[in-house]
Amino acid sequence: MEKNNLEIHRQIYNKARTTTNNLTALAKRSFTKDCLLSNKHNPREVYKITNSLLKPTEANILPSVQIDASLSDQFSEFFHDKVYTIRQDLSVNKPTNIFIEKKFEGRTLENFCLATEDETREKIQKSA
Repeated sequence: MEKNNLEIHRQIYNKARTTTNNLTALAKRSFTKDCLLSNKHNPREVYKITNSLLKPTEANILPSVQIDASLSDQFSEFFHDKVYTIRQDLSVNKPTNIFIEKKFEGRTLENFCLATEDETREKIQKSA
């Protein structure tokens, strides 16, 4: 059939697509209902069916590449070079004084009173 962009053909296609999608959904619902009804006294099967509906399995996203030594060597070399470069940059850009000496100006803790259970519960409730 020759391809053309007539509106009537688009409408026919859309109607056929909708009908097919509706029939597919109806068949899936009917199949699932039959499976659940036939296993209503078998909780394990009901759980499996429900789980397969709620958590469909995902396709494996790992590449189908044969692992060889050269790939692992490239990986190792890349990160070795990366770490080496970072260390070189750190040694070149080393600051002269990392720590700043600052005298503590607050009140020192000289004694510690234990809190009662009620005080602890009150503090927890206030923080929540």
